Amino acid sequence: MGVITVTFNPATVLGGSPSTGTVTLNVPAPVGGAQVSLSSSNTSAAIVPVSVTVPEGQTSAAFDVTTKPLHLSVNVGVTATYGGGSRNGAITVNRAILDTLTLATSSVTIGPGTMASTRQAATKAR
Repeated sequence: MGVITVTFNPATVLGGSPSTGTVTLNVPAPVGGAQVSLSSSNTSAAIVPVSVTVPEGQTSAAFDVTTKPLHLSVNVGVTATYGGGSRNGAITVNRAILDTLTLATSSVTIGPGTMASTRQAATKAR
């Protein structure tokens, strides 16, 4: 008995966005369930729980993936181990892209009166 797949939905996310992983066994889990060990190749980009339990009689279990905002896009390998075998899956964590930045209205005191001004700035970052 072993893990046959490790998949992610979505498989590509912006850093800081969640994903859901799923491990699938080749046969139903035994009495008491199957505890599958998990590890991330890059915990600076994607964090997975230490393990997930496939319930008794079931063949799969889902787990949460927490990603972090990044400056560069990376592929992260996740290894699932059970029953003497292991499988790797991959999730892509993309860097966040700032498309527009708008600065709100501000008031500035100049001399005896107050002058209100609005400043807007837009920037494209890729």
